[in-house]
Amino acid sequence: MNNAQPYRLQNHLLRVGLLLALGLVSCAKTELVAPAPAGTPATDFVTATDPGNVAGRNVSGATTKAFLPAAGIKALLTGGSSKTWMLDNSVDAPIVVGTETNPAEYFPGVRAGELPACQVDDEYTFTNKNQMVYDAKAATFLAGVFNCSPPQSGTSAYSFGYAFGGGLAQVTLARPGAFVGTTDASTTEQVYRILSIDGTRMVLRAGSGRNGGIVFTFKMIAK
Repeated sequence: MNNAQPYRLQNHLLRVGLLLALGLVSCAKTELVAPAPAGTPATDFVTATDPGNVAGRNVSGATTKAFLPAAGIKALLTGGSSKTWMLDNSVDAPIVVGTETNPAEYFPGVRAGELPACQVDDEYTFTNKNQMVYDAKAATFLAGVFNCSPPQSGTSAYSFGYAFGGGLAQVTLARPGAFVGTTDASTTEQVYRILSIDGTRMVLRAGSGRNGGIVFTFKMIAK
């Protein structure tokens, strides 16, 4: 971290505190999700004056969050070089389907341990070179017919940046037919928004959700 960075973070939090004291925002606490990489400009942090979503950086609920800039989110996604993610079959509702306003409207998900075996073992590896490698192992669970089908393993380039709409950042796959989670997720847009992420868990939402569009929300776990 360079010498200017602590002062930038301190100034940011002081601004948030002042706004809270003046009652200009309604929230219980301020949370700095993680330190930023050295040299990150202060403008890359969300502030308490944001009216909800600004370039995908959210202020929501009872907490004002000073989020990592996109570069920091990508470091968590890729582990700095490459990182493998899988659907988290240990939790309830690892996949839900709905709309942006009601994410589980169409499918509320299954209980922990109930995902198909040929879907649970799928691995999605994101690299810092903007490549996503899908390893289906022996089979791919095919949506629509709902059975284990020949593997669709493959690699896709991706673009990365701030999310359009709710989310910390957004991955857009480049190869037609490439997917994360389910074969029918965001087939046209191929957009995946990172709603939350840390070193071991990630919540990923497929689809922009614009105009009432269908979204798929996945709970992922690092391998």
